[in-house]
Amino acid sequence: MYRQQFQNIKLAGAYGGSQYHIYVSYFDAYTKCLKYGKFVYRSDRDQNRSVENRYATRDTDDGKYVVDGVDDKADTTNKGQYSDIKIDTSSGEAITVIAYYYKYSGDNGKLRIARGKSTTPQGANSTNWDYIDIESPSGAKDFGRFVAMEMDNGGNLHITAQDETKGILYYGFFNKTSSGYTISSDGWQKVDSTCA
Repeated sequence: MYRQQFQNIKLAGAYGGSQYHIYVSYFDAYTKCLKYGKFVYRSDRDQNRSVENRYATRDTDDGKYVVDGVDDKADTTNKGQYSDIKIDTSSGEAITVIAYYYKYSGDNGKLRIARGKSTTPQGANSTNWDYIDIESPSGAKDFGRFVAMEMDNGGNLHITAQDETKGILYYGFFNKTSSGYTISSDGWQKVDSTCA
C-alpha cells in the first residue's frame, strides 16, 4: 500500500444545466501521472442532492481517468506533480481545463494546459484533450512548479508558476483562442524572487 499515493488534490465545480458537476484533479505519485474524476449531482429540485453519475473514476471507467501520462509504475516521467483545475462554462458547457507541471527530461520541466474536448474526456490522448505547451519565461529551464490558476467569465486564464532554477515566481494572463490560449503582450511578469 502506497499511503501518500494521491497528491496535490484540487476541486472545481460548475453547473451544467440544472445539474452540478464536481471535478477532482490529482497527481498519482505511484505511477507519476495526472488524473481526474467527475461527479454529477442531481438537479436542485432533488432534496437529497445525491450523485447521479460518476465518470472517469476507478469504480466506473477503469483506466479512463488519466489526463497525461501512463497509469503504470514503469513510467518515470512526472506529469502533473503540480496542477490546478478550473471549469470553463463560457460556451454554455462545462469544459475541464487543467494547468500542470510537465517534467520531460532531467531537470527540465514546463507548464502545460490540458483542455477537455468534451464535458467528460476519458483517456490520456489528443482525441479527448487538447494539450497546449506554454512558453516559459526567458531563461527558465524548469518552469511550472507550484502552479495556480484562475479563470475569468470569458474563459481567459490567469496563471502563476515558479521557475525552479532561478527561484522566480511569475504571473501571466492568457487569452482564450479557438486553438487554445495565448499569453498577453505583457508576457510573464515577475511577482517575487528568492532571497540571495
